[in-house]
Amino acid sequence: MNWGWKLAIGSALFMSMIIYFVVQSFTTSTKTMLVSDNYYEDELKFQEIIDAKKNATLLDDTLFVTQPNSDVIIDYPALFSNNICEGIIHFYKPSNENHDKKIEFAQRGGQQIIPRAQLAPGNYQVKIDLTVAKKDYHYEKPLEVK
Repeated sequence: MNWGWKLAIGSALFMSMIIYFVVQSFTTSTKTMLVSDNYYEDELKFQEIIDAKKNATLLDDTLFVTQPNSDVIIDYPALFSNNICEGIIHFYKPSNENHDKKIEFAQRGGQQIIPRAQLAPGNYQVKIDLTVAKKDYHYEKPLEVK
């Protein structure tokens, strides 16, 4: 066999390999997890979140998220414990969207207790959106559930 046949066979094998990789890339199913399913709608509301964060930083008191025992405890500023509030707490887990939790705001005595059993172990970003007297407040706190 001369060098021409060897070159033709080598080129054919290389082209076959490239075609195989292209076919595999189109047929292999890969699940892509986005930050949010409604990414574009959330992006349009971003200025509202910035304003709500600013409102939260202007308060004299701050919000704390702790886990001293088998519960996650959220300590709210006095403004939220003394007034009628509505809101939602979103436990966002970046590594697995199936472990995200949304819980309604329901505090007693300035605190809300959430059983740690409701949350899978791992790192969370706790996003708290509250409304008091038509004024929005937004907090984000990191939390590691063990």
